[in-house]
Amino acid sequence: MSARSLGKYYSGVLTQVTGASQSEWTPVRIGNLEGYFETRFLLRDVPGAALPEQLPTVSVANRDAPGLALRAEQSFQSENLGNYSNGSFVTVLGVTEDFVHVVTPDGRVGFMMAWGVTPQIPFADAANTGYIPEPKGQEMVIHNTGGEGAHLRTKASASSDSLGLYLNGTRVIRLGGGEYWAEVWVDGATGWMMAKLLD
Repeated sequence: MSARSLGKYYSGVLTQVTGASQSEWTPVRIGNLEGYFETRFLLRDVPGAALPEQLPTVSVANRDAPGLALRAEQSFQSENLGNYSNGSFVTVLGVTEDFVHVVTPDGRVGFMMAWGVTPQIPFADAANTGYIPEPKGQEMVIHNTGGEGAHLRTKASASSDSLGLYLNGTRVIRLGGGEYWAEVWVDGATGWMMAKLLD
């Protein structure tokens, strides 16, 4: 438990067991990343189709370039596995503070810079509750005429922690709230947005 974390991963990620379990830990591989998961969190011999879809999808959105490189490892200097243009959608397996571990539409598994995808998935919150499937509620879109989007907040307060900035045009589901703050679901996360920024 005291070893350095290689990332937080979502329920439903298929992993390859690479050896015998050692006490409470099992050695695994995801793509070319090797590490250990606590054995109690692994469900063995389950076909992928039997698992509920819980992996979020994000799009490439690099403000400084026309796209992002898919890297073999969690390093900007590691092998480039391919370049993906802005607007390309990738499926997120897990996150670190700097990278998202993704599967691309052509089936490649690797790492992209976390700040270069939208919506951004904060590392601190990635594994607390897991990905939340879309609930029933009022469909709305973010429309901030004075800015580029809206922050998803942990509480109905501008001073609370941000769970990510979501760009104008992003679809959200309003679950409740009041005149000033709306409780919303967006791309697998729930939190609060300023109601005036939603149409």
